[in-house]
Amino acid sequence: MKIFINDRCLVSPTNTIPLFKDGEGKCCARIRMNSPVEVPAQSEMIIEGYVQGQMGKDLQSKGLLIAKSLVKPDGDRVAISVLNLRKYPQTLDSDQVLGKVQSVDEIITPENEQKNDNDNECSLPDHLSKLLEGASDKLSTEERNQLKSLLFKYQHIFAAPNCRVGQTSLVEHRIDTGDSPPVKVPQRRLPATQRKIVEQELSKMIENEIVEPSKSPWASPICLVRKKDQTYRFCIDFRRLNAITKKDAYPLPRVDDFLESLSGCSYFSTLDLAQGYWQCKMADSDKHKTAFSTHKGLYQFNVMPFGLCNAPATFQRLMENVLGNLTWEKCLCYLDDIIIYGKTFSEAIQNLELVFECFRKANLKLKPSKCHLFLTEVSFLGHVVSAKGVQCDPSKIEAVKSWPTPQNVKEVKSFLGLAGYYRRFIPNFSAISFPLNRLMRKKQPFVWDDSCDSVFVKLKQLLTSSPILAFPTENDPFILDTDASLTGIGAVLSQIQNGEEVVIAYASKSLNKSQRRYCTTNRELLAVVTFVRHFRHFLLGRHFTIRSDHASLVWLRNFKEPEGIVARWISILDTFDYELQYRKGENHVNADSLSRVSHRKCKRLDCPDCNSPDSDKNDVTEAVAYVTFRSDQSKKTLSNWVQSWSQDEIRQMQSDDLVIGPFIKLKEKYEMKPDRSVVKLMSQNIRLMYSMWETFEILEGILYRKFVTEKGETRLQLVAPMTIRNEILTQLHDNKTAGHLGRDKTISTIRQRFYWPGLSKDVKLWCKHCNICAKNKPGPGRGKAPMGHVYSNRPLDRIAIDILGPLPVTDDGNEYIMVLGDYFSKWKEAYPIKNHTAQTVADNLISEFICRFGVPSNIHTDQGREFESNLFKILCERLQINKTRTTPYHPQSDGLVERFNRTLLQMLTSFVSEARDDWDNHLPFIMMAYRATPHDSTMCTPNELMLGHEVHLPVDILTSPPPGTFDNYCLPQYVEWVQNALQNSFDFVLEKTNSVVRRQKAYYDRGLKPRKFQKHDWVWRYYPPKADRKMSPSRIGPYLILDKLSDYTYKIQMNQTSKVIVAHVDDLKSCENTTGFVNWDTCTDETRTGMQNTGVRDTDTDIPTQTTQNIEQHENTKEPPKRSKYGRILKPNPKYSD
Repeated sequence: MKIFINDRCLVSPTNTIPLFKDGEGKCCARIRMNSPVEVPAQSEMIIEGYVQGQMGKDLQSKGLLIAKSLVKPDGDRVAISVLNLRKYPQTLDSDQVLGKVQSVDEIITPENEQKNDNDNECSLPDHLSKLLEGASDKLSTEERNQLKSLLFKYQHIFAAPNCRVGQTSLVEHRIDTGDSPPVKVPQRRLPATQRKIVEQELSKMIENEIVEPSKSPWASPICLVRKKDQTYRFCIDFRRLNAITKKDAYPLPRVDDFLESLSGCSYFSTLDLAQGYWQCKMADSDKHKTAFSTHKGLYQFNVMPFGLCNAPATFQRLMENVLGNLTWEKCLCYLDDIIIYGKTFSEAIQNLELVFECFRKANLKLKPSKCHLFLTEVSFLGHVVSAKGVQCDPSKIEAVKSWPTPQNVKEVKSFLGLAGYYRRFIPNFSAISFPLNRLMRKKQPFVWDDSCDSVFVKLKQLLTSSPILAFPTENDPFILDTDASLTGIGAVLSQIQNGEEVVIAYASKSLNKSQRRYCTTNRELLAVVTFVRHFRHFLLGRHFTIRSDHASLVWLRNFKEPEGIVARWISILDTFDYELQYRKGENHVNADSLSRVSHRKCKRLDCPDCNSPDSDKNDVTEAVAYVTFRSDQSKKTLSNWVQSWSQDEIRQMQSDDLVIGPFIKLKEKYEMKPDRSVVKLMSQNIRLMYSMWETFEILEGILYRKFVTEKGETRLQLVAPMTIRNEILTQLHDNKTAGHLGRDKTISTIRQRFYWPGLSKDVKLWCKHCNICAKNKPGPGRGKAPMGHVYSNRPLDRIAIDILGPLPVTDDGNEYIMVLGDYFSKWKEAYPIKNHTAQTVADNLISEFICRFGVPSNIHTDQGREFESNLFKILCERLQINKTRTTPYHPQSDGLVERFNRTLLQMLTSFVSEARDDWDNHLPFIMMAYRATPHDSTMCTPNELMLGHEVHLPVDILTSPPPGTFDNYCLPQYVEWVQNALQNSFDFVLEKTNSVVRRQKAYYDRGLKPRKFQKHDWVWRYYPPKADRKMSPSRIGPYLILDKLSDYTYKIQMNQTSKVIVAHVDDLKSCENTTGFVNWDTCTDETRTGMQNTGVRDTDTDIPTQTTQNIEQHENTKEPPKRSKYGRILKPNPKYSD
């Protein structure tokens, strides 16, 4: 038996046997690619191949599977199904071998198989099953099966959970910045915990090819915004880029044309893309403009990012290109709002399939959770669309329709404020609203009868019907009025049509418990963001105006380094083209009224969101300072509305007063001034009023005092009883209309209206104990302690270090000067440095100073970060250097280098060029000149005291040295000479320095009145306002003095958990009003455990009230008599006396 390999057969004496099976001997060929094809991620697609070539590498190694299928070749072409299992698209090159094709003899199919059974057996994934369940209940079983088959066929156009979205190249986003230079915003610092979040987001975006590393000259900062679920949203602040981008004026469809196209339809489906912006690619020429900086480097977007001003226009252009001729006939597209419609089910499902096919070809993915299929009624562009036609969205008028029935005068005013704003559209408004206006009259009891209720209902109907509620037009500008109160926010969307401002929609929303704690600016900004998003379908893609009565919002676009929720709000507004305008509150009643709609409490007694009382927008929650003689010491809210008293109430209060009451009885009993013996046994205040008997007058039972002004005018002053004096002082000193003016102006203002005995003393005491005035007013100025001096008896006994700068950057990159000075010899060193980090300062101190002169015993600095760092602290510990520092905002103790800095700058100014970028070249020569000049306080040059002799200057070359110098000294003689010279110089300097210090101290301490404090005193600390804090208080606190370190320094602390600081006595001011303050330094452990973080007692804690006797005793205390310069006692004129 023989084997013939070439002939592929086995030959025996009797038979010839082939070496392959019968089936393998049939036609077999390879399938290759005809052209390159990209297979999307996690997708299956049909591609075309041709039969030719040899087998190649296994495609499974690339994560691609070829489906086993039955094909019918068209010539040499066949269709093949390829599945990509990877999370990124893959490209099949031309001539790539895909598999093999083999002829078949017979096709066997199951008998009695029905096509409908196969359709019913198709199962949808979970995310599409929910979409099918949300379809209308009116669909029959057959119609629902057809919809299920359609979803199964196009399941790949829906984004599955945790899968990558598609990308299309039909439209690319471009950023036209003209000739503007690149915008580079510095990177913002992030805490370590947020840096990890940035790294995670970056890795995800890099893996999904959303971003890529960049070398762009452009850079925008990132900001992390905390969401409601406590996770973070990765945002880019593109405001600077948007400011220089030319706006894309791509036209948006007319809303009214859209709504007309929907008439007569019965079925509606709405679609929404999954991360639609990220499915649109960025143009390669503009990718670098989207660059953003992180701590991991610079990256740029491959897709259109959120926050670009022209993104809505690009997205509208993309949608119209994708849908093509289907728009207006089968579907409508307004930005990301897509609606497919049909008069019958068959028409609607056919239109839906056409739209699905367009998204499949464009490789766009839909988000199933935001899609709604085959509904009979949908909300589209602010209208409710159904088979009945187009209706106004009820949410537009819900804020007015659901307005609760007013329960008091304040709620009536709020409703009429809104109605009155649009009174020109309501005929006979005054006559209609008369029953409600009647309720606001003075002394009119609040009775809500049937007439009031009918008028209230009628006005609500008129406000929510034409011509008040108008239909929006295409070309007229929109106006959004927003406002916020302590309990809610409101808005009115209007349009200027034919020169008239007409209402398009109303909106309002109550605030939750956390939102009520926002500051005023954040609440107003919340109102803007909430209602811009609410009316997004009207405002996106067109210019509109936002009006607010909060002036701070006008600077919203210039807000620097926004953080947290404010950053997220600003990023939302960046996609809109708007203009912010300020409008006074008196002209802003339409939105203001909606923000103050009374929100009724629910029936739950323990509901936390219902326990916040309604109050005026501008109510002041910070109570005024306490004074010992005030009758009401509890904290209260000072309303904008002044409490009024009737004539009867004032008459009764005067009668009950211990001073005014008896005096009124005297006036009623005696027409003429009685004998002095009548008031001899009465109080001093009554005797004072008796001395001015003729100036008092009783009118209608109320006591007044005639007051002659400096202009000679006579006025009547109400003689204020004790019970209303606190309110008078509050309104004429503490209130906004008083402005916390000084003592004399407050007295003058009160005298225009009121009088009582001891008025001047009470006002002085009130102003003295006002904590707001103590914090914000300079008062007598900062203190001035006696001059102190730290003595030094040898060089390097004590040196001072300071940083001068920033200065103009030199060619070598130097921007600062490190200045060192020796207190004894006045020797100065100045080193140019590029920065003043702790590492740089320590390196220069070691290499430039200590290595040349040795280790100093003491180093004195300010409280700069470089000197307070751990590195500098360890350096001093290792070298056994005692380090001291100045107190905050008190550089006088570092005067040696502070004064030299001014001298150094003056000397540099004389030599630097006009560009001022070469000062570091002149610095060594200037220091040489300074050290060779005698100092005023030592009368010696620093060279003589530090080096032992004067250095040779260039001028010394011109002449020979004088005879008799130490040129011929031997080494021991020279050493002895230097020692003697230094000792003589040291003795002379010590004597001279002591003399200068005594003279300076005597001059400085003239007329000095030093401030002295004791342990556990309360004080205010001086805190100088900076350029960006011009309206900030000049003092902060109050602080508790924990310890007295010296006559000049104290250890203080603001509250139990704050940092303990050391302050100079000059920066402290006594806190007169300490009522309610708790001293945690002396309280027991049990008391300390229950204390708050602040040193001020809780607002609901009862504070003892002074009795009337104590007040009377205070008023009867005589002030020492005033004397003239000749010693004569001065008596005030009773005419102008209190």
